[in-house]
Amino acid sequence: MNGSNIIDADGNILYRKRLEEYISKGIIKLSEKYDVCVHFFDDLKYIVSRDDFYLKSYIQIEKTREITVGIENIEDYRFDKIIIFGNREILNKLKIDIDSNFDVNSCFSGETLLEVICKDVSKGNSLKWICNKKGIDIKNTIAFGDNLNDIEMIEYAGIGVAMDNAEEEVKRKADYIALSNEEDGVGKFLRGIFSI
Repeated sequence: MNGSNIIDADGNILYRKRLEEYISKGIIKLSEKYDVCVHFFDDLKYIVSRDDFYLKSYIQIEKTREITVGIENIEDYRFDKIIIFGNREILNKLKIDIDSNFDVNSCFSGETLLEVICKDVSKGNSLKWICNKKGIDIKNTIAFGDNLNDIEMIEYAGIGVAMDNAEEEVKRKADYIALSNEEDGVGKFLRGIFSI
């Protein structure tokens, strides 16, 4: 959830920061001006504005939970994150609209994916929170990432690692570049670091 949730190994939510109702409703209204598909996420719900190509593609990749189609099915407008799918040129315009109207953290996590989360939420801030809560020195952390929403976390970690399939900007910010996700880059990098 890009840092909006921190969940322990038993599935207990340790930290959660959700978008306010007025923000979610405002993003719905703004997105109606554009040819996009809006996805709303929290721990129990996955609601999409419409069934389209982006939804089918995302389901195939993520193999995600049950999906409800239609914003009329929303009962609680407080979400962990909102993902908006569409053409990058259209998303660039929508991002400007969102950023000028709401105090949120919006960033691209793929060519056709614009993510919106609370302003102070990020993977980097979640890593800081975990380290503070558990008394871990940040120098003793490793973070892996492949997209723009991973940059802050990679920069904050003791060792920041970009995957070989990462965006070029992510690679520039990382300390190391591992093999791609498809080549078990995380596992091989960790085996190399820990000599296992």
